[in-house]
Amino acid sequence: MSYDFLLYEPERTPDGGLVAPPRFFADHDFLADRWSSKETIFSLPLRAAQAELCSDDALTFEYLDVVIEGDRCLWVPVAYQWAEEAWQRLERLAVRHHLGLADISSAFIVCYGDEDPAYTVQTDRWDNIAFSRASLLPSLEYLCEDSTERRFYILSEHDRDEHYIQTIMMANLSYEVPEFASTAQWWVEYREGDGDHHYGAPAATMVDVVRMFDQWLAKSEEFSSHPWTKMDF
Repeated sequence: MSYDFLLYEPERTPDGGLVAPPRFFADHDFLADRWSSKETIFSLPLRAAQAELCSDDALTFEYLDVVIEGDRCLWVPVAYQWAEEAWQRLERLAVRHHLGLADISSAFIVCYGDEDPAYTVQTDRWDNIAFSRASLLPSLEYLCEDSTERRFYILSEHDRDEHYIQTIMMANLSYEVPEFASTAQWWVEYREGDGDHHYGAPAATMVDVVRMFDQWLAKSEEFSSHPWTKMDF
């Protein structure tokens, strides 16, 4: 029995946007019809990824098979003992070729296909070497439904230490916040280099969190309009 990954060409909306499925897709297997399609459809990024996997002599584990199947899907089954290493290897590959990556055995989307390597992501459940804008809301939804006691999401600038924005569910905070923020569902913080430039503000909903992250990424003036409070640790 193998541990299965699937590299796939992301789906697009008519206006060119990226379709963003849930992180955990056990109840919404959007890839099932594509993978099982009787007609095999190729794409240049998938062919390039397949060639790279088959020709890389530096691999320290053995792929059982690397096959393009169905509608723009590249099946990569590996031995169970190499699953973690395969995740890391395939994530780098997906980012380079702008492909989606699904951990089929865990029903989890690793990459969405729009990853930006200028940023990294850290959560209690998984890390990403690059940031997918399309994945932000699905990631927050996944964390909201999770049972862990540390439901946080940190987006960091890759080349600048201590420059990041993060959010955590208010129920999981281990320190007090201003009273006016107590009814919010999420708490957002950003840091600009050191503890003297670390601020926090409430966010009522996941949509508000996404808006604040978008403003931070765009360096928008609107970002400063939130009720930021200097954090003292």
